[in-house]
This record gives sequence, C-alpha cells and structure tokens, in this order.
Amino acid sequence: MHIRETKFRKSRLVPLHATVVEALKGYLDARCQLAGESDWLFPSVKHRQLYPSTVNYAFRCILRRAGIAPDRSRQPRIHDLRHTFATRVLEQCGAERGTIAKHFVALSTYLGHVSIHNTYWYLQATPEMMVDIAAAAEKLVGEGDV
Repeated sequence: MHIRETKFRKSRLVPLHATVVEALKGYLDARCQLAGESDWLFPSVKHRQLYPSTVNYAFRCILRRAGIAPDRSRQPRIHDLRHTFATRVLEQCGAERGTIAKHFVALSTYLGHVSIHNTYWYLQATPEMMVDIAAAAEKLVGEGDV
C-alpha cells in the first residue's frame, strides 16, 4: 500500500498480508459502487478527506457499541491501535536479540519513523522489553546492517 503525505508530509510503501489485500479489494469495490472514485481510502460523505474529529467520534461510537472499556476514566484512543500493533509485533518475534533488533528496525520503517528512537515510545506497555530491544537495535544500527 502506498501511504501518501502522512505526518510531516512523508510517504512510504507498506507491505500487506494477502488477506488484508483481499479485504481491501472487497471494501474498495463496495465503496466505488456507493461513493464512486476517490483519492481517499476512507472518504467523507462528500468524497473528501475525513476530519480527525469525525474519525475520533466514529471510533468512540464503535467503542460504546462494542462495550469496550465503558467504565475507564481514560477511554482508548484510535492512536492506541498503532501502539498496540507495534507492541504485539515485537512480542511475537521471540526473545532472540538479533530477531528482535531486525523486527524493531523493520517496524520503525513500517510505522514511518525516520529514527528508531521514535519507535521506542510505542513500547510503553511492555517496559521489560525495552532494555533488550534498545540495546539490540542500537547494536544493529551501529553495525550498519540496516
């Protein structure tokens, strides 16, 4: 997928699993029938870019309907999905330092970060992983294997 002009006007290519590609094709076919052509993956009802406030409102409605964290004083944010994704990716790569370091560098690129240091912030949920990941990633970057 080509992600264009994200934060700081950056663009990048992101690989997608075949199941995601198929789901997106189905969505795009349905969207095309209802909304016609659009440059936006998720266009507004006026076929324009969605406002962040609209996306956040829809996310809160989905949380409420699904009964997710109704009693929490701090409700989940849509950006928390990105944090959870990053953390789960690294949790699944095992405990071998070299594997973690390579996944960490790939994840940093996947998230669109220029520096791996920006990716560290996404791992607040598992601080026990931080020491090993940071040391392994810095070693990998220092060796020029990126």
